[in-house]
Amino acid sequence: MLKHFYIQLIRKVIIVCTFFSIFSFSVNSNAQSDTISIERQNQLLLPDSVTFSESDTLKQSVDSTSTSELNDTTSAESSTKINRNSYISSTQTVMEEDVTYYSEDSTVIMADGTVVMYNNAMVTYGDTKLEAYYIRMNRDSNMIYAEGIRDSSGALTQTPVFSDGTQTFKCETVRYNFKTGKGLIFNVASEQAEGYVTGGVTKRVDEESFCMKNGRYTTCSNVDHPHFYLKMSKAKVHPGKYIATGPAWLVMEDVPLPIFIPFGYFPFTSTYSSGFIMPSYSEESTRGFNLQGGGYYFALSDYMDLALTGDIFTNGSWAVYAQSRYKKRYKFNGNFKATYRINISGDKDIDMYSKNKDFSVVWSHAQDSKASQYSSFSASVNFSSSSYETNDINRLNTATASNNHKSSSISYSKRFPNAPFIISLSANASQNASDSSVTVSLPNLNVSMNRIYPFKRKHKSGSDRWYEKIGLSYTGSTSNSYSGPQDDLFTSNIVKDWRNGMKHSIPVSTSFQLFNNITVSPSVSYTERWYTYSVKQSWDSTLNAVQRDTSWDFNRVYDYSTSMSFSTKLYGMYTPAVKMFGGKVQAVRHVITPSVSFSWRPDFAQDKYGYYDTYEKYNKKDSTWSTVQYSKYAGSLYGTPGSGKNGSIGLSLGNNLEMKVLNTKDTTSQYRKISLIDRLNFSTSYNMMADSLNWNDISALLSFKVFKKSFNVRATFDPYSYDNDGKKINTYYLKDHGKLAHLTRVSTSLSMSLNNEKIKKIMAKLSGAEGAGAEGEGNPNKGAEGGGGPNNGPGDGKGGGEEGAPAASFDQFGYQKFSIPWTLSLGYSVSVNSVWDDDIKDFKYEGNSNLSISGSVTLTEKWGTSFSSGYNFKTQKIASTRFSITRDLHCWSMSASFVPIGTYKSYTFSIHVNSSMLQDLKYDKRNSASDRSLWD
Repeated sequence: MLKHFYIQLIRKVIIVCTFFSIFSFSVNSNAQSDTISIERQNQLLLPDSVTFSESDTLKQSVDSTSTSELNDTTSAESSTKINRNSYISSTQTVMEEDVTYYSEDSTVIMADGTVVMYNNAMVTYGDTKLEAYYIRMNRDSNMIYAEGIRDSSGALTQTPVFSDGTQTFKCETVRYNFKTGKGLIFNVASEQAEGYVTGGVTKRVDEESFCMKNGRYTTCSNVDHPHFYLKMSKAKVHPGKYIATGPAWLVMEDVPLPIFIPFGYFPFTSTYSSGFIMPSYSEESTRGFNLQGGGYYFALSDYMDLALTGDIFTNGSWAVYAQSRYKKRYKFNGNFKATYRINISGDKDIDMYSKNKDFSVVWSHAQDSKASQYSSFSASVNFSSSSYETNDINRLNTATASNNHKSSSISYSKRFPNAPFIISLSANASQNASDSSVTVSLPNLNVSMNRIYPFKRKHKSGSDRWYEKIGLSYTGSTSNSYSGPQDDLFTSNIVKDWRNGMKHSIPVSTSFQLFNNITVSPSVSYTERWYTYSVKQSWDSTLNAVQRDTSWDFNRVYDYSTSMSFSTKLYGMYTPAVKMFGGKVQAVRHVITPSVSFSWRPDFAQDKYGYYDTYEKYNKKDSTWSTVQYSKYAGSLYGTPGSGKNGSIGLSLGNNLEMKVLNTKDTTSQYRKISLIDRLNFSTSYNMMADSLNWNDISALLSFKVFKKSFNVRATFDPYSYDNDGKKINTYYLKDHGKLAHLTRVSTSLSMSLNNEKIKKIMAKLSGAEGAGAEGEGNPNKGAEGGGGPNNGPGDGKGGGEEGAPAASFDQFGYQKFSIPWTLSLGYSVSVNSVWDDDIKDFKYEGNSNLSISGSVTLTEKWGTSFSSGYNFKTQKIASTRFSITRDLHCWSMSASFVPIGTYKSYTFSIHVNSSMLQDLKYDKRNSASDRSLWD
């Protein structure tokens, strides 16, 4: 099995690299024609005759040295053996710019025009600068030679650093002509875009390019010993623009791999530009071999881009994608993605064959708050075909695939600074994937007026009078809505299949104090609807069905209602007579908030309004006729006024319980408040116009804090009894069972998150040692004072073990601190419902609870794991479970995820280069939810 795995791995990598070379690389013919001189000159070659004139502009900055030291150095330098038969040119030239040179130890000027510098030497000529330990320069021939020096341990230091404008090169030795810009560089190292170029022998052709033999290109920041690189036999480098290479092969951990490319072209650019997007290669059991994500990237402008990509499969499936991002600072930002896909599963002429057409539109737009203070525009669109998520095999996401509902919205609003009006325009859509239905509403126009006080005096004197507090507002809206099968959306009739109308709403309200303690809030609401049609219903005895006749005309439908509410607050204070909790409790306060409301609405089914009508229906079963009342506007966009009188009384009771205790933690405040019960609320209503079952269910809410987390319990009670068939009857539950009401439902949920830091704080509080720790813990300087580590000997002064590890990760004794960061999130929800049981002729309680758990563990600085799962206690099934693991390989990354449980079982494995320049240098292996062979 292992041998087979490696064979498959090598086969896939070779195929990937083949595609990589075909689609991503092109040949630069100049790179092949340039010749590279490999002969290394260890000495600076000088012309036979050199003259030096004091009038020549040669600026120098020299350390103070005695005449004897200068003479000694000059004598030693003059004795250097020079091969004068191998000089470059005997023609004397004049340098166009001044030369500035400097060295720390000594600078020697010889009679033949040669300048020799030692220790941190530097020569500057225009934009060109050279730094090294040893530099030898001849002004007449414009030649310069530089090299480093080996220290006592044999390491090469002060190696030449060559800078020319924006480019910087490091090397072992350099031989360069300032005038022509040509030279030889040995073991060069240069950073290009996201990668690094190193080479054995490099010839600088001109100021813009150089040729290289036996060079290396890598994106690994460990330049001296990279984890991987492309070995280039011959290459031409244009700094900041491109690298053109001949035959090259991949080397990993100094091991050449049998992965070969005949030529390559690596473009570098710091500007925004267009280019091809490389596809990725993979295979599936259902759709076969494929290329995915290939296409072209368009750099449209500085504010917008566009990527056109596609997928193609050997079984005939294909997909196209259009994705765009846009952003303008202080104005707006957003992204857009459209997808069209043909997904084929199975082979023709078999039962399992299927062909699906899917589409998706995702658009997100946000306006910057600084763009305008009077208008705003936003969009959040996620619209797709009902089978889009489940058929997206390659990019399947268990969270989105199990979500049956999607919603989209686009809105624009305009506020007028000198008027109370706000205009908004919107479009909304919602989808239900379970039944492939869709609800679309567009356009929606809404005009609203903020509350105004028409009776308020312009010149106020004294307090407001009661009528000055009367305020009114206005809301007008119009809409056009469709609800039905998604497939019929684009073929529906805008007049017959869509609902439309206009609605006006004018609420008038005020508020005042009664007896200085009771707040009274009366209100009147008027609503008017405009429809362009009405429906007349009649009974057809021949068809034994209802016939509907639609009349297209203008219809004005209005209703009104009134209400009044009374509310107050009652305070109760309890001061303990004896000491409680060590005398810390000072007082307990109970706040009760009762509220009573009255509402009334007339019967709009009366004939004088004309909103309702009747027809006679024949019942064949008992051969009788019955009168059926119906609304002419039933099913209209904004509904219809209700039938029957409505007069109800609403009751609510709120409770809050707090405790005041001494503050022992904060010296700035003597007392602090502790909330024992945030809310304990009860609410119900009584319909005075109903002939029976006047009371509605009683709702209760209990809310309090546990470890600074809100804990809520909701419950519903029914005040009526039930007969033997489980039907509610007009008899109070208190009368039959001696209890006020019957519990019908109770639910609650809990959630918490933990990590190692929280556990440490909790343990520190319990032990009373909060803020204390081991000596030196948390001090970033500890461990840097001679502490050893796994990779360092005792007292070596490094204080660090693993490469890049901070000194603070070691304690005062030089041992690495043991720390595995982790997070854990738990969620638990439970609900209990009463269900009628015909066998026992009574209610029984059925519970349902779910446990969700997720977390992550960082095993080391490079290894990370995460997981998510859940359990349903009613069905006794484990929810969809996912495990993920990642590994940082410095310049590479590895990740794997597994979904072994649930509907969408799958796994993925990926290893790839981190740099975007070589993002196609990767290996992917995946098993989607349709590849059932692994799991079944």
